[in-house]
Amino acid sequence: MRLFAAQHTYIGTIFAFIRPDDFERQIHDAYSGPPDLQDRDACLSYAKVLIVLAFGQLYSVNQWTDFSGPPGFEYFNQALQYLPDLHEEGTILFVETLALVGYFLQNLNRRDAAYLYIGTALRMSISLALHQEVPTVNFDEATREHRRRVWWSVYSLDRILSVKPGNPITIQDEDIGVNLPSRLPNEPEYCSAVVLRRYTELSRILGRIMTSIYRKTPKSRASLLSSVQSILSSLAQWKRDVPDELRFEPAKLEVSRESVSTFLHYYQCINMTVRPLLLHLVQEKLKKQSSTAEEDWRDGLHPATISAIETCISAAQRTVTIMSIAAQKNLVGKYSLCI
Repeated sequence: MRLFAAQHTYIGTIFAFIRPDDFERQIHDAYSGPPDLQDRDACLSYAKVLIVLAFGQLYSVNQWTDFSGPPGFEYFNQALQYLPDLHEEGTILFVETLALVGYFLQNLNRRDAAYLYIGTALRMSISLALHQEVPTVNFDEATREHRRRVWWSVYSLDRILSVKPGNPITIQDEDIGVNLPSRLPNEPEYCSAVVLRRYTELSRILGRIMTSIYRKTPKSRASLLSSVQSILSSLAQWKRDVPDELRFEPAKLEVSRESVSTFLHYYQCINMTVRPLLLHLVQEKLKKQSSTAEEDWRDGLHPATISAIETCISAAQRTVTIMSIAAQKNLVGKYSLCI
C-alpha cells in the first residue's frame, strides 16, 4: 500500500486507471498466489497489481542498485508475462492495464513501444464504445462515469504520445460523443474528476495544435500567426477557468503533484503552439544576416508576433520554475522521463 500511495501521488490524482477500493481487492487476491493462466481476468488483475507496484518503486526509490533495470522494472517484466493476447476480447480492465503498461514505457523513454500500447488501449476503448455515451438502463451513473474517466485518461495519453513526437492524431474530437468527466454526488467539490476534466481540456487543445499548426500543409506567416493567436486565446481562457485548488502557487506551503503535471502540460502546449513561429523568425533573421548584439529582436515585428513569442519565453521560464520547486518538494520522479 506504500507503493500504491507513491504511484497515486503522481498519476492516480489525474488518470482513472486504478481505483483504491479495486486495488485493495486485487492485491489481496494477488497474495494468494499467481493466477490461473486460463483465467484472463485473473491474469489482467494480477498484471495490473504488478504494474502499480512497479510505478510505486519507480516514483519512490532514489537509487539504481544493480543491472536489472530502473526501480520497478522487475515488477514490470513480471506483469508482461500475464498480459493476455491482444486478440482476446476487450474489457475495461484490459484497457486500464494496457494503458498503464504504455505509460510505464513512456516513463522509461521507450516512446515507440509506449505509443503502440497506448494506441492499442485507445482502439480497444473504441471497440467497447467508451467514446460514446451509453443508455442509463444498461449502467448506473457510477459505472457510466467510470467509463468516461477511463476513456478520457486513455485519450490524454494517446494525444500526448501522438502529437508531441509528430504522429497523426488517432481519433478526431468530432467522432467522440461521451461527456467529459464530472464529479459524482458522493465526491467532494475538488476531486480527481475535476483534475482529469481540466487535463482533458488541455489534451483537446493539443489536438488543435497538431491540426492547425503542425499538419503538413502550406501555411503563410499570416495564417500561422492567426492559428497561434486562436490557440493561445483558448489556453488563456483555460487558465482563467482553472479552480483555485489546482493552480500552481509557489507561495503556498504545499504544492500538489497534479498541479505540477497539469501546468507542465499547459506550458508545453504554449511552447508547442509558438515554436514554429519562433523558428520562422530565427530563420528570417539568419537569412538577413543583419543581426547585431545591439539589435532588438522585436524590431520590425508585428505586435501580435512579439506578444506570442514573449508568451512562449514566459512559459519556458515558468516550466523551469515549476520543476525547480517540485524538486525541492520531492515531487519529481527520480527515473521518470516524461511529465
